[in-house]
Amino acid sequence: LARPAAVALKAASAATFARELSGTAWHEAEKKLHAVANKAIKNGFNTEALLYYHHAVSSLEKCTGRSFLLLALHLQRMREFELARIAFSEGIVYDREDARLMQAWGLFESKYGRLDRAKRLILRAVDLDPFFQA
Repeated sequence: LARPAAVALKAASAATFARELSGTAWHEAEKKLHAVANKAIKNGFNTEALLYYHHAVSSLEKCTGRSFLLLALHLQRMREFELARIAFSEGIVYDREDARLMQAWGLFESKYGRLDRAKRLILRAVDLDPFFQA
């Protein structure tokens, strides 16, 4: 298949899987989407994994900060750094109390040279959960 057609077919497959989960409780559907995305990554199917993570953050009635974290880390792995920042940011807007997500974003920013932002994010993560450990 040509690249656009292959991507469209993969998106349709991910959308079908997401629809099949529609009768499932949101937290179980979220876990299944994470598992399928992880399997796709292990098999080298990064685009498919991205679609599953996207469905986890956009198609379920509710999700956790973990979905945004996994999406952001996958985008980082794909070297889509600005998109990863957007995923982190949207995750924090969605769940302002997620210390793990806040810490991961801080570590991400420290890796890419935004040390002032990294420091603020890490301090906020510690404020949210002083006992939090990476």
